[in-house]
Amino acid sequence: MDDTLLAACRWYAEDLRYRTPILRNPRLIEAFASVPREQFVGPGPWRIISDPYADDAFLTPDVDPRWLYHDVLVTIDASRNLNNGMPGFWARNFERLDITRGERVLQVGAGTGYYSAVLAELVGPAGRVTAVETDPALAAQARANVANWPQINVISGDGRTVDIGELDIVIVFAGSTHPSRLWLDRLADGGRFLMPLTSESWRGFLLRVVRHGDRLEASSIGSVAIYPCVGGRDEEAGKRLHGALEGLPLGKVPIRALHVGDPRSDDAEKIWFRAPGFWLERDATEKKQCELSHSTARLTRTSNRKNGPILGLRWWLEALKSAWKRVSSAGSCGRLESHIASNWLRRDLGLTEDDVPSHSERIGEIRRKHGVWP
Repeated sequence: MDDTLLAACRWYAEDLRYRTPILRNPRLIEAFASVPREQFVGPGPWRIISDPYADDAFLTPDVDPRWLYHDVLVTIDASRNLNNGMPGFWARNFERLDITRGERVLQVGAGTGYYSAVLAELVGPAGRVTAVETDPALAAQARANVANWPQINVISGDGRTVDIGELDIVIVFAGSTHPSRLWLDRLADGGRFLMPLTSESWRGFLLRVVRHGDRLEASSIGSVAIYPCVGGRDEEAGKRLHGALEGLPLGKVPIRALHVGDPRSDDAEKIWFRAPGFWLERDATEKKQCELSHSTARLTRTSNRKNGPILGLRWWLEALKSAWKRVSSAGSCGRLESHIASNWLRRDLGLTEDDVPSHSERIGEIRRKHGVWP
């Protein structure tokens, strides 16, 4: 890298520190600053997607690699909607896994190897990253791309069945309705597991699991919409997950433990969700809160075929506050513009123009009545 590109790469990594934010593991900054992204996304010009929830993709006007050093998606294969993932999203996920030097990592869904290299920087020369990719062509690209990181082993195959022994970290880069039993069985004591648990709509939440002896502590670390995992889908389980998530605040899932196998008859009251080979135990302390959330959602969202859903004022006020916080943290100007809030609401709340055709006007109405939150 020349000095100009090194400066861009450093700025990109430092920007992730504040955008994510990265608070617990500053080595993540160095990891992102050390991996040349242009090595993993093919020759330019590149198709850039700055907001995955908006139709704003563009082709870079030149082949300057500095286009790649932003928190954006870079298209790998547009025909399959396959992209090099959002750095801020994966930085946040890596932060929540507390990855340290010397650890053994299984990455399911290596793509072209960019995040395999970032993981290798985190575990260092004494660590090990096994990156599995189901697409043989992508696996071959990844293998060539990570040649400078000897601690990475790229395997072309099914990440749900690859057995490499005991693991400290398992991280899955595609959405499933249920984890592989092997991923959980090979997790060492104190090991961490992260997987997007998604419905048939590709939407769901990030399931984080930590092993404590025989117990698997489970929690959600946020919402997600992501490409589906080959071999990890069950149609009926996807429908059940969609129903379980309906009405809940995004990413707020009332779970406390993951159990392998089928629940016993006396576990019926504890089940939040079940799918082939596992079930999630409900967090009893949040049960009443979730029931209230479901009730509130039913009361505040009514259906109207002509105008789409009409959302209650209280719901809109909370949503607008959330949008304001997101816009402010992203460095927007001091006045909340309706169209900006509208974009954030569509992104964070899963709304579309068809769902709420007049939500920009609704935001404007609420602003006029209640002002703007600082």
